[in-house]
Amino acid sequence: MKNIIAVLVRGMEQSVRVSIISVNPARVTGWQKHHTLADEELRDPCAPALPDWDSLIHLADAPVAATRDQYRGCGDVVVFAACAAARIGEVSGCRVQDIDTDQWIRTVRRQTRPAPGGLTGKGTKGKRARTVHTAVLRDATHWDDVVIRLGHEHPRRIAGRGSLMTR
Repeated sequence: MKNIIAVLVRGMEQSVRVSIISVNPARVTGWQKHHTLADEELRDPCAPALPDWDSLIHLADAPVAATRDQYRGCGDVVVFAACAAARIGEVSGCRVQDIDTDQWIRTVRRQTRPAPGGLTGKGTKGKRARTVHTAVLRDATHWDDVVIRLGHEHPRRIAGRGSLMTR
């Protein structure tokens, strides 16, 4: 990263000296901090994650408070995006038929984005539909172990409701 930036800066500095451009667009300050953050993420992918559920709810409350009528749906979008590991465009592109509540699999088929006159739909970033299993979140959070430590021996999901129940 450092070497790439150095080459860009030097090349653009030469362009400034010979009056091809007036300002060096590659001269970036503070990149070292971002580079350090990226290194930390590679060593610990959970480093940028929120520390707990309360932090997520606090974050989700901010857009709610910013609306005129404190519309809770704005916060629900934030929680859904975080829990489903979804991009905001994927959340806004989600339709009821995209969620299989029997197997708890979400199919990402589309996303929406701002455009002149409102939102417009487009394909996914990877240009094809993909499925997202709840097992991804369960495995990443060691959910089964957590539930058992809390005293619930046999956790299961109730199809169609999405709530966790115990047998």
